Amino acid sequence: RYIGDDELTAFLHNMGDHVTRLDRWEPELNEAIPNDERDTTMPAAMATTLRKLLTGELLTLASRQQLIDWMEADKVAGPLLRSALPAGWFIADKSGAGERGSRGIIAALGPDGKPSRIVVIYTRGEVKKKKTKQDGRATPGIGRPWLGPKKSLARNVICGWILSCR
Repeated sequence: RYIGDDELTAFLHNMGDHVTRLDRWEPELNEAIPNDERDTTMPAAMATTLRKLLTGELLTLASRQQLIDWMEADKVAGPLLRSALPAGWFIADKSGAGERGSRGIIAALGPDGKPSRIVVIYTRGEVKKKKTKQDGRATPGIGRPWLGPKKSLARNVICGWILSCR
């Protein structure tokens, strides 16, 4: 069953996420107008919500597996994070790009084929790297400040969040 934006926001509020809101659908929600509160969230809220969806009792086991399968099939953000992960780690992700250089990446990842961590990264502004086929902006290794040994943080990364699923 498909639901509307008001119903999705109400569902999120009922599960304890009072930050995330959906006001419009694609492609309008990709406008990314500065200081516009429509279609917004915060990394901590999204990380907590995703953890509840993947590990809690909000969804049936079959629905949780379907969500993981959909995220695992999305291969856009995998390379952006994979370069910072140890070999063999599992990653299931969903990413999106909007106007004004905005980008969002959410991922469940972990060793042994199990999602033991939730990563949420939001960026804004132009990314000055080589273009990619997907969206014209590349952010290779964007996960490295949170997942890898390098500690530098790009200026356009506005917030990142890592949450354990344990």
